[in-house]
Amino acid sequence: MLLSSCGVLILLAGARLCPSPWFCLRVGVICAFCKSLSPGGIILGPMVGILSEAFIVELATRLLGRGWAGAFVGGG
Repeated sequence: MLLSSCGVLILLAGARLCPSPWFCLRVGVICAFCKSLSPGGIILGPMVGILSEAFIVELATRLLGRGWAGAFVGGG
């Protein structure tokens, strides 16, 4: 849970700095791709988690804006 919170915090900080559309989802796809390159056994679960987290944050920031409300709902 601590790593997820840090990931969402970094994702939202990047979204505030770069106001391009679909930023959070694109960052999530890149992070999931980087996870696929890591050596190890089961990587499908974390990849799905990374993509779903990015999609939820993107959806929240699209619906509620990139202010406090979108960040709170997306991070929750």
